[in-house]
Order: sequence, then structure tokens, then C-alpha cells
Amino acid sequence: MPGAQMADENGNPIPPRASITRFIYVEYSGTKMPDIKAVLYNGVSLDFSIVRVKEKTIAVGDQDLNPGNTITAKKGNTLLQINLQPFEGKTMPEAGSKNIIIKSKFAGKLCKFYVTNEKAFATLPRY
Repeated sequence: MPGAQMADENGNPIPPRASITRFIYVEYSGTKMPDIKAVLYNGVSLDFSIVRVKEKTIAVGDQDLNPGNTITAKKGNTLLQINLQPFEGKTMPEAGSKNIIIKSKFAGKLCKFYVTNEKAFATLPRY
């Protein structure tokens, strides 16, 4: 029913839970995908999976709630999506991280890429 809110057995409203899904888009050149070794949020290591994005332009987030958020790879480049999850038994770091590090191996050397902020997108409430 529209406008209804979930309630417990005593009739007290149950607030919706925030659902944080984290992912990072990386643009790269060449045919070989980057060799990502680790992703850290405020020093906390996260488990990750990598997916090569086939499209040149992608819409990020729910377009009804967050219109106009797109990412387009430059000509000759490809996008990569890094999906992040906490390791089993750990919790996801709080939103608003300003210290994100992606560790990658390139030409036999360990490289660090620093991301100084993250962007949050609105989602529908979940119970």
C-alpha cells in the first residue's frame, strides 16, 4: 500500500536500512585488463570482483533517482567495474571515504592509485 511503513509487533515503525553497494569504475587503455591486487577503504581491505564493461557509455545508479549520471570511456579506452564487498565476518566501511587506494601490478611493478572521494547515489528504501 503506498505510504505504508513496516511496523513491529507493537506497532512501532521499523526504519529502512541503508544498503551500501560499492563499486569503482576504472578507465584503461590497451587490450589487457589491469592486474588489480587490492582495494582499501580508509585502510580496510575489501574483497572485490572485476567485470569488463562492454559499453562505451554507462548510466550509473538508478536513473529515476539520479538522472544524468553517466561515464563515457575515451576513444580507444575501455571501462572496468570493480565490485567491492567486505570480507566474511567484516563490515563495510562507512560512506564518505576520502582515502581509497587501488593497488595494481603494471609491468612487474606495484602501483597505487589514490581516489580522494566517493559519490553516493540515492536508492529506494529497503527493509
